Amino acid sequence: MSLRLENARRLLARARDDAYILTRLATDPSAPDWPLGFHAQQAVEKALKAVLAARGVEYPLTHNLAMLVAKLAQHGVPTPPNAETLSRLTPFGVALRYDDLGEAEHVELDREWVAGCVTRTLTWAEATLAASDES
Repeated sequence: MSLRLENARRLLARARDDAYILTRLATDPSAPDWPLGFHAQQAVEKALKAVLAARGVEYPLTHNLAMLVAKLAQHGVPTPPNAETLSRLTPFGVALRYDDLGEAEHVELDREWVAGCVTRTLTWAEATLAASDES
């Protein structure tokens, strides 16, 4: 396996870790929404970056999901399902980088949408990486 595919696999493994945490907390009604949004954003970000890495596309150090989706499209890589709505998660990745949660702390998430979005994005990334392994 090439170095770029190894890096992509590592990113995808970390995305699965974030998805695991999201899955465990999403069913707890007392869990606050902002950490769910954070782990969802992180899972999606890492999945997008895994696919970019597998394709040998350099990507910026960013939490901006719309920018990462645009990078995929610029390089002719099919985008994940719900690509047009992924940017709804971006504030959760950015706000936690600074000690001020701002609006992210008070946003109510549609937990079903978030879980489905993460699942679909990870499934897309896994299939895309599997195709890269075969070529």
